[in-house]
Amino acid sequence: MKSYLLLVFIALSNFCIATIITVKKDGTGNFETIQEAIDYSVDGDTVLVYPGTYFENIQLYPKGITLASLYLITQDELYIHSTIIDGNQNGSCVRIIQGTNEEMVLCGFTIRNGSGFVYNMGGGIYIDSADPIIKNCRVVNNSCWYGGGIYLTNTTSTFLSGNLIAYNYASFGGGGVLLGESSDLIFDSINRNNIYLNHANIGCDIIKGIYSPAINVYVDTFTVINPDFHFAASNDIMGFPVNDIYFDIKNAKIEPVNADIYVSPDGDDNNSGLTPDDPLKTIWYAYKKIYPDSINPKTINLLSGVYSNSSNGELFPINARSYVSLIGDDSENTILDAEFASYHLNSSNLTRNFSIINLSFINGSDPQIFKTFGSVSLNYNSNILFENIFFNNCTGIVISSLHSDSIHLHNLYLSNNYGAGIRIGNGFLPKKYFYMENCIVEKTFPGFYTPLLEGGSGISIGSSLYGCYFEGKIINTQINNCRYMFDPIWGNGFSSALTVGNKATVDLVNATIGNNVVVDDYAGAAVGVNEGAVLNIYNSIIYRDSLFELTLGNSTGSSYTATANICYSDLEGGEQAVQNWYNQHIVNWLDGNIDSDPGWDTTAAIPYALPWNSPCVDAGVPMYEPGMDFPYIKIENGIIVLYKIDGDTLHIPSTDLAGNPRIINGRIDMGAYEFQDTGTMIKEAFLKKLRESKIDVFPNPFSTHTFINFEMQSKAWVTVNIFNVNGNLVKKLIDTELPEGKFSLTWEGNDDWSENVHSGTYYAELLINGEKAGSAKIIKK
Repeated sequence: MKSYLLLVFIALSNFCIATIITVKKDGTGNFETIQEAIDYSVDGDTVLVYPGTYFENIQLYPKGITLASLYLITQDELYIHSTIIDGNQNGSCVRIIQGTNEEMVLCGFTIRNGSGFVYNMGGGIYIDSADPIIKNCRVVNNSCWYGGGIYLTNTTSTFLSGNLIAYNYASFGGGGVLLGESSDLIFDSINRNNIYLNHANIGCDIIKGIYSPAINVYVDTFTVINPDFHFAASNDIMGFPVNDIYFDIKNAKIEPVNADIYVSPDGDDNNSGLTPDDPLKTIWYAYKKIYPDSINPKTINLLSGVYSNSSNGELFPINARSYVSLIGDDSENTILDAEFASYHLNSSNLTRNFSIINLSFINGSDPQIFKTFGSVSLNYNSNILFENIFFNNCTGIVISSLHSDSIHLHNLYLSNNYGAGIRIGNGFLPKKYFYMENCIVEKTFPGFYTPLLEGGSGISIGSSLYGCYFEGKIINTQINNCRYMFDPIWGNGFSSALTVGNKATVDLVNATIGNNVVVDDYAGAAVGVNEGAVLNIYNSIIYRDSLFELTLGNSTGSSYTATANICYSDLEGGEQAVQNWYNQHIVNWLDGNIDSDPGWDTTAAIPYALPWNSPCVDAGVPMYEPGMDFPYIKIENGIIVLYKIDGDTLHIPSTDLAGNPRIINGRIDMGAYEFQDTGTMIKEAFLKKLRESKIDVFPNPFSTHTFINFEMQSKAWVTVNIFNVNGNLVKKLIDTELPEGKFSLTWEGNDDWSENVHSGTYYAELLINGEKAGSAKIIKK
């Protein structure tokens, strides 16, 4: 006891006139809660907290006190682990607010389970206009929107010494530390901090604001030895990355792997990830472990299964990296479920050269009050490909791409989303480009928070009005059943299917636009062109929409003249139905246009396919003949080439939206689908979602037997196989011709030799006439 009192005396000798206030949960101290002790304290006091878990969200007032665990007087690190401030997901664990001076010391705590203060900032520690000393604390497992571990704003010399900042999460910037406004942060170069394995959409471990000075980060252990913008981010006022975070790192938590990586929901992040048999478990960890290489680009291969926070600990949004692609087994069975807690993917800081392929993105939502993003946010990107992706049940803008160049969208299927579908824009020089092919955007409904962002429009393309131009192509694309809801704040004149604005130039080729609705908006339309934009329409159908099919300009007036060039297209109401506000804009109604019902059967398997007697069959741009004026189509080296009205060219895919030959009977049809008189099967992967032959397994998981159920829409040859995770055939349940109807097969968990299989994961695959029509993961307990 004497030695203990001596330690106390030595440790507190600098506080000779200070009061020591004790906090003990058992009631034997001065107070039982930390906040009571802080409220009682005055400048110079020390609040000494004894071990225990304190479920509090404490606030430090403008006073200079020391708040510490018994680590302060013993230097025993066990007290750091055993003295816990637990925010209980009820706000920041610790708030250090305006006026707290540099004499304020926080020492020797574990700070966990905080959820942030003021717009969810600072999960663990929130610092505003104060300059405390924080030393020897464990800031772990906190989560919020900004600054998962520590958030600083308007600070000048906050000092960090000997802390661990790890496993924190921010759905937006700065998983570990975020410096906002003009904050400065000083890292102890002797008693170094450790910062690793935090996650955020940008700056996973640390991010600093545009007005913060350059910082020197001295750490013992960081996530990697050479952090790029994935781990540490800083931007200028235009959003471009700035290299003003300087590192001195002794050790790394992860040794990056210069190879492709495999991930499975059934994997383990302690695995190597180098083979399908030894996969990692989470995508967020794989992005940290992989080594980006511009000479030898890498791929993260996702094995089939559901990736979500509740099922396998997945963290969204994914923070994309240059030269690292994300490719799933197939879009039907590789599912990223954000569970409405986040959107799916963010890519900023001039990220470039990557692909996202063969995935389903479901239940994405921006957690902020204003639901800006629903699934994907791309900023300042280039050379990006999204292919064979299914987006469903997301709230906000499903795909938002700003200031990005060479964005390619192929075989996308957006259905039943709440907000806006695809928004692509350019606000800065130079001119940028996008390409969209074989996409369906359907059933996009108004959101509930910000009508301008979530009104329900299908596709929106635009630039800024400051000399920045954007151009692109939308080919073989269907936009249907989108619903825009008028909002009095933003006024009239919005478009439910397609908007082209602000000096953008778009070629709309072989598009099908129908049954889109603008509600309570007297100036609304399916397609709108405004503010200097140019829309060139070829071989397209715009029909059965309300109110207008096509408008130029706006009922409130426009600053720049918009232009629409329309040829060989079917537009309901014809030229007279085009709304040209104040006759200020240019409508060039060219050859080959018609005003005739295309004859869609919206109850059919492909609702917008053309029937044999449709006026749109063989009514597109004609094939070239000598002496013919533009436009025309030529086959050059097996490629379908459209010569536009100005003689410029673009390539048309060799198949239509359903995967059938694009030109039948010697001439192209209008719309996204070519009439087929040969009964060609649908082959495009994303259109599997439209098939009515489904496969369902119940119970799942199972112990003794399970039922595999499916429905046939017509007579066909049916095969149902069971495979193990290595792709080896375990059992063939059926291989025969079946009539139309519902069927249920029983699998008793055995193989073709009637031997019981081991517990684990298996896959049931349904083949119809030899083509895969559905599959399901089965777990045998």
